[in-house]
Amino acid sequence: MTTSEKTLRAGMVGMGMIFDETYRPFFENVHQNGLYSRSYGDVNIPLSAVATRTGRRAEAYRKSAGDSINGFESFAGEDAVDQLLDSGVDFVCVASPDDRHF
Repeated sequence: MTTSEKTLRAGMVGMGMIFDETYRPFFENVHQNGLYSRSYGDVNIPLSAVATRTGRRAEAYRKSAGDSINGFESFAGEDAVDQLLDSGVDFVCVASPDDRHF
């Protein structure tokens, strides 16, 4: 990475239907094509970490996505969100059911 590249590391809470319909296409597109802002230039936005209850959907996504996404850390269980927040992400997207928002 050159000094002119900017990176925002993304975190994701929840990997269900909302992720599949909304966030998955975004992260795969930005992985393949990058993101450009007139004000900032090229911005790299990797999906860096995910938090789920069991980790099953995250691992299924990792296998099915192949090269269309970068590698990411996967946290599961009661303290998954805390682990995600401690992992160094710059922002977090939430796609968990409404009754599980924090």
